[in-house]
Amino acid sequence: MLILLTLGLNSCRKDADNFVGSYNARDSWVIQGQTNYFDYSFTITASATDDSKVLLNGLGDMQGVAVEAIVSDKNLTIPQQTVFYDGANISLSGSGSIIGVDLTISYTFQVSTIVLNVNCSATRL
Repeated sequence: MLILLTLGLNSCRKDADNFVGSYNARDSWVIQGQTNYFDYSFTITASATDDSKVLLNGLGDMQGVAVEAIVSDKNLTIPQQTVFYDGANISLSGSGSIIGVDLTISYTFQVSTIVLNVNCSATRL
C-alpha cells in the first residue's frame, strides 16, 4: 500500500516537472480586427503546497504575479482566479498543453470591462 501511495505522489510531481522551467513567450490577441503581439519571458515552478499545481510566474509579462494552474500529464488548467497587478484586479482563466519544449496556453484576461482572449506560444529554454 505504501508503495502505491508513493508511486501516486511521484506521478503528480512528474506531471508538474513536465512544465517547470524558464520560457520565452509570444502572446497574441485581436482587438478591432487587428492581431497584436507581445514577446516576454516567464517561469513555471512547482507549487510548494500541492503536487498537482504549478505557478506561472510572470504570465502575460505580469512580473511579480504568480498564476496558479492545475496539471495533469502534459495538460494544464488555469482555474478562474483574480490577481492584483499594476493597481488593477485582473481575472484569468484558461488551459494549455506542452509537447516537448513547446507550450501553448489559451487564456482569458479581464480588467474591468476589457476582455482579451490571449494565445500564448512559449518555448522552454
